[in-house]
Amino acid sequence: MTTMAFADHFRPRWRHSDPAVRMRHVEAVGDRSTLEQIIEEADAPADVRRFAAERLFAEAHVRSHARRGVREAAAKVIEDHSLLRAIADHDSEPTVRAIALGRLGDTLAIQTCGLCGQPSLSSETVCRCGFDLANGDLAAAQDAIKRAKLQGTPTIVSGIIVIGLGFIGGMSLLPIRFSLFLRFGEHSIDLVFVGVGCTLIGRGRRMRAGTVITS
Repeated sequence: MTTMAFADHFRPRWRHSDPAVRMRHVEAVGDRSTLEQIIEEADAPADVRRFAAERLFAEAHVRSHARRGVREAAAKVIEDHSLLRAIADHDSEPTVRAIALGRLGDTLAIQTCGLCGQPSLSSETVCRCGFDLANGDLAAAQDAIKRAKLQGTPTIVSGIIVIGLGFIGGMSLLPIRFSLFLRFGEHSIDLVFVGVGCTLIGRGRRMRAGTVITS
C-alpha cells in the first residue's frame, strides 16, 4: 500500500488520491454546506471544486443566495459557459460578475464602463451603475456623482443626529408627545426619530453610491 493510498484513510473522500473516487463522492453529496466547503477550499483538487460548483450552481436559487465567498470561488472554477453567463448577467456583486466575464473573455466581447469601471458585454448599452455606455456624457455623469457624494455626507450626519435625539427621548421631550417609543426604566427611545434617522442614513448612502443615469 503506497503512502498516498494509506493517507486516503485519514482525509475526506473528496480529497481521495483516485480522481474517480473523488468524483463519485461529490456526485453523492446531498448537503449544500459540504459542497460550499469544497468550492471554497483553495487547496482542494481543481476537478472536485469545479464539479461541486457546477453541480451546486445549476440551481438559480443558489446562484442568487449563496454567500459571496462561495459565489466568487465558484466563478473562478466553473467552466460551463451557460453558468458563467448566468453569473455574469445576474450576480449582485460587481467583483463576482467581473470574474465570470473574465472567464468568458475569450468567447465574448467585453467592454468596461468609463464611469464605474465594471466590465460588461459589448452588446449591453446601459451599465449596471446606470451609465449609458453608448451615448452617456462621462464628464457630466462624473460631476453629478461628485455632487451627490458631497450632498450625501451631511444627509448621513443628519440621520445620525436624529437617531441620537431618539435615544435621548426624542419627541417625548417636546410638547407634542408621540406614542411610538420604547421605555427602559426612566429612559425612553423615540422610534419615530430613530426611523427618520435610519431613512436619512439610507438616503445618504444611496447618494454617496453615485448611481447616475444619463441620456
